[in-house]
Amino acid sequence: MWCVAYVPLAIAFTWPLAAHLTSVLAGRDDNWQNLWNFVEVSRALGRLSSPFFTHDVWHPDGVTLVFQTFDLPDATLASLLMPLVGPLAAFNLVYLWIFVSCGAAMYLLARDRGGSRMAAFLAGGAYTFTTFHFAHANHVHILAMQWVPLYLLALLRVLDGDRWIWAFAGGVALVLTSLASWYHLLGAFLVTLPILGSWILGDRARWRIIVPRVLGLCATYLVLIGPLLLAILRARAQDPVAGAHPAQWFSADLQSFVFPNAAQTLHRFSAHWKRWQGGAEETASYLGLVLLLTCLIGWRLRANRVGVWLAAAAVGIVMSLGPALHVGGRVVTGQVLPYAWAAHAFPLLSFMGAPVRFGFAATLGLAAALAPSLDAIAARWGWRVALPLGLLTFPEHLPNPFAVSVPVTPAPMREWARAQEPFAVLDATQAETRRLWHQVVHGKPIFGGYLTRTPLRLERKLAADPIAGPLLAWEPPTAVVPFGTSPPDWRAAREPIAQQSPPLSLSDHLNGTLVVHAAGKWFFQLWSEDEGQLFIDGKPVLESRAGTEGHWMSAVIELAKGNHTVEVHYAKRGGCPRLRGWARPPGGDVDWLGTTDIPGGLSGQVQVRRVTLTRDSALAHMHPLHVGYIVASLEDSACLLERQLGFVPMYSGEGVRIYQVPTH
Repeated sequence: MWCVAYVPLAIAFTWPLAAHLTSVLAGRDDNWQNLWNFVEVSRALGRLSSPFFTHDVWHPDGVTLVFQTFDLPDATLASLLMPLVGPLAAFNLVYLWIFVSCGAAMYLLARDRGGSRMAAFLAGGAYTFTTFHFAHANHVHILAMQWVPLYLLALLRVLDGDRWIWAFAGGVALVLTSLASWYHLLGAFLVTLPILGSWILGDRARWRIIVPRVLGLCATYLVLIGPLLLAILRARAQDPVAGAHPAQWFSADLQSFVFPNAAQTLHRFSAHWKRWQGGAEETASYLGLVLLLTCLIGWRLRANRVGVWLAAAAVGIVMSLGPALHVGGRVVTGQVLPYAWAAHAFPLLSFMGAPVRFGFAATLGLAAALAPSLDAIAARWGWRVALPLGLLTFPEHLPNPFAVSVPVTPAPMREWARAQEPFAVLDATQAETRRLWHQVVHGKPIFGGYLTRTPLRLERKLAADPIAGPLLAWEPPTAVVPFGTSPPDWRAAREPIAQQSPPLSLSDHLNGTLVVHAAGKWFFQLWSEDEGQLFIDGKPVLESRAGTEGHWMSAVIELAKGNHTVEVHYAKRGGCPRLRGWARPPGGDVDWLGTTDIPGGLSGQVQVRRVTLTRDSALAHMHPLHVGYIVASLEDSACLLERQLGFVPMYSGEGVRIYQVPTH
């Protein structure tokens, strides 16, 4: 009965989602990818095939999905609902279910550990209606936190010496945690460390009983998840992939735990969050001052296990800080924090990136500590003191108004869904996530696809494709491209490549002056494909070499007051050129390299090989690939498709232009 109360709270916090279940999508941006994930799982189940490989994207090769952030348990639930209510409503209902089930799971954990119903209910609320949860409203796999409390419930039963069934239940819960999010698996591991440490120090007499059960839990997990783990390791070893987050960029700022962030309504009362790096979702580490104070009072009153839960929260905080300490948007240490050591020992951590997401362990630890703390406070001063403290944990986490997205569906795509003949679609609309929504609608295979991790081999092949490459480069063809400074996130303009022609290549040399108003440490970051170098005063600061496509580089250097020369050298050997640069002065905000603090910016030009693609060669390339239609954004299609190839649009609307590929 108490858990049912989370339903109206979930509806209220996500309003107006419940009023438009069939016509909008919960959240925005990456949730279009999450919707595609759910639909792809539904298709795989309908075909009685594995959901970990697909030909629906990255046509014609197909692509492994072992790295995909599916949230497979919730995707499976959504697949059962889709035949009844459609993909949008199924996704939105499961979305609401995640909020409710997270609160219910923490409620069950708190009750199992002896918490009162009221304290357990408030602990569940502190777990699911929290800043970390709302900030990741666009990342369903991060949102799906419901399995970890159930794993901890089973683990604690195992440590109590309870029946063997709890060892098996714990292993299954840990498998569900992994299938929802590998980040939560690592978070569960962090929380487990202080729990096991406390048990080892306090209950050695029953080791002979407990250890076999703990090993049984681990064995259950490894037997069930082993095939997927082996597939991930094999795929990563055989086919390098792109897409890992840079840990230096996605680390928690020390201030973010106590000051409001951009995801909260309280952000208007603080300006600290403007200096933090990583974006609104990845700077939302606020713990809750009332929640933290209540748990500290409970610890002072020696409430049951509060110390262990606070230790778990502390471990999560330390790991979320990443490899180097950030304070107020500034890097104040080298890479000396525990995350740096862990990433060195376990390279898969670097493959995942985003250590800030380990803040999940802090959220869980504090929520679990809240129930015994409230009961201890109630026992000392009564519920007239404990209840207001528990209720006050809600408003300080109050999020910004919930965002929903309205799907845009060009009419021809619904006709394609009914078409029986097989064909592929070259979808080059600007928003990568919109391409996935289109694929949900028409169900035909598409070139490329916005995935969690994509093999570099496929990215290079797509970039070198004579039709897809130029369309996805977002630039009209030209031979010389001047470098602009606002911002320097440039994809060099491309000329379509004829069949059997040499691959695209280019080089550039950009230079400018950096004006330093006060001496201090500057933070620089560069992302490049192939060869990129950043020089300050003629000295190399950052460098990536050929073969490190999609490579992030960062450095912190001390600069004296005055003018400093800045140079960027870049070379690309085939494929789609890309380079980004950022800089942050001491105590300042992150800015594009080449704007605010660089008067006149950087200057230079990109030299591009100029090759012409004929209509005949274009059709000869697309026909064997069974390309039936091309979808392009209005502003990007005319140059190549209409003026150069002579294609005539069959449809224009909803921000896109659609072309049917001629048969001759």
